Amino acid sequence: MSRTLLVLRGPIDAESIRASCQAAASGPGELAVCRLLPEGGEALKDALSAQRAISSVLRCILGARAEDVAVFVASRREGDRVEDCARLWGATTVVG
Repeated sequence: MSRTLLVLRGPIDAESIRASCQAAASGPGELAVCRLLPEGGEALKDALSAQRAISSVLRCILGARAEDVAVFVASRREGDRVEDCARLWGATTVVG
């Protein structure tokens, strides 16, 4: 089974997430979304805010199926990078 990790690097908005989800979820398998936090800022506050915003947008786009989409937040710190999230989740494809 394929596991696609969709990486968001820009602003969190419904249209970009919708387009990215449709492109990434074109086949069977699982989908996860990972937001790469910009450098600086308040890591914990920004991570929670990003996770809530992405989950909310996913619910609007996917409805009840949004519960099946894992949402991760990554930074450029060792152990918290996009590559680390992809490896730990078992992603077969990373998009973005």
